[in-house]
Amino acid sequence: MGAAAIENLIGERRKNGKFVSLFDFSRRVDSRTNNRKVIETLIRCGAFDSLGALRSQMMAVVDQALSTGAKVQREEEAGQMSFFSMEEDSGGFTKQADVYPPMKEFPQSQLLAFEKELLGFYLSGHPLDRYKVETKTFTNASVGKLRRMSEGQPVSLIALISQIKLTVTKKTGERMAILGFEDLEGAVEALVFPKAYQQIFRSIKAGAIVVVKGKLSLKEESPKILVDDLCDINEIYRLIKAITIDMTKAGPEKLVTLRKRLERFPGTVPVHLQINDKSYKSFEIKVGRDLNVSPSEVLMEEIKSIVGEEAFRVVI
Repeated sequence: MGAAAIENLIGERRKNGKFVSLFDFSRRVDSRTNNRKVIETLIRCGAFDSLGALRSQMMAVVDQALSTGAKVQREEEAGQMSFFSMEEDSGGFTKQADVYPPMKEFPQSQLLAFEKELLGFYLSGHPLDRYKVETKTFTNASVGKLRRMSEGQPVSLIALISQIKLTVTKKTGERMAILGFEDLEGAVEALVFPKAYQQIFRSIKAGAIVVVKGKLSLKEESPKILVDDLCDINEIYRLIKAITIDMTKAGPEKLVTLRKRLERFPGTVPVHLQINDKSYKSFEIKVGRDLNVSPSEVLMEEIKSIVGEEAFRVVI
């Protein structure tokens, strides 16, 4: 955003109070400086989240808001009174333009991508927030733990690829990569030497969430990971041999809901239901083969939404 656009909208807010909707904003600020690009930027980065509409809804009505705002501003410049300025004296006149279409919000991953692109950091969350169960199940490390581990120790972690630098070795001229990994605890640099690079280069994509396996190097001031293997987060679900779901605190309705969700992911991996009675005895029931599943990120999210993150575990 340019300085003129920022000064204009801040000046208007100080003079006439907070903006109450996207349409209110478009009517009040100078459309010559706060144009489509500015408004879309403010929506995508979350600056308008307090206005009571979803980012997806606001993006859907940008044209309408700009058109309405430009019309009001033309009328005011011509000394005319618009319908909107008459609202309080019109006995309940409703701003029909201030209606947003019924629609779902953008996926969380898309919202976070917008924030990262425009702000340089994640504001409303982190892409790895949803992988807490997978992190607990499939990894033995995090960025924050690396300094407490030993030189050469095997490490596995789930991280986001934040930086990619492709280069070649000095001796042989073979292709290798220097990667930046980021998780909820910080960032770490990783080296992918030629042999490993040839095996995993297709999985190296900026912004991808991956499972990293390698060895820890503590020879320099900051820890580094020497990467042996790397795969997309979705590929780890192939390692799951069984899923156990704790239904102790779930009622009959959740059991019915769970069955319907499992039926949507047919496969070969068995599902076990665990129930703890009042005498602290634990019973585990293997459901029928017709409810065997094919594990995936979507299935895990479905299970989490029913029983919670801590109420299920996987066997690998």
